[in-house]
Amino acid sequence: MFDKDGSGMITPSEIKNVLTGGDSKIPNAIIDAIIKQVDKNGDGEISLQEFQDLMRNAALWVKSISLFVLN
Repeated sequence: MFDKDGSGMITPSEIKNVLTGGDSKIPNAIIDAIIKQVDKNGDGEISLQEFQDLMRNAALWVKSISLFVLN
């Protein structure tokens, strides 16, 4: 669902597509802030492990989505 290209990583563009259905009106800074909250190794993408950690940690998920909604 998230990893559209099958790379094993969730890219910023894939996050943007999932959150907006492809609406490009969301500033990249918001997407970058969401990824920064989750991306533990700093590679700019979300790995399967990072995604699993996010799903296990509801507080982090709410914080990440709040950045999107409030901005």
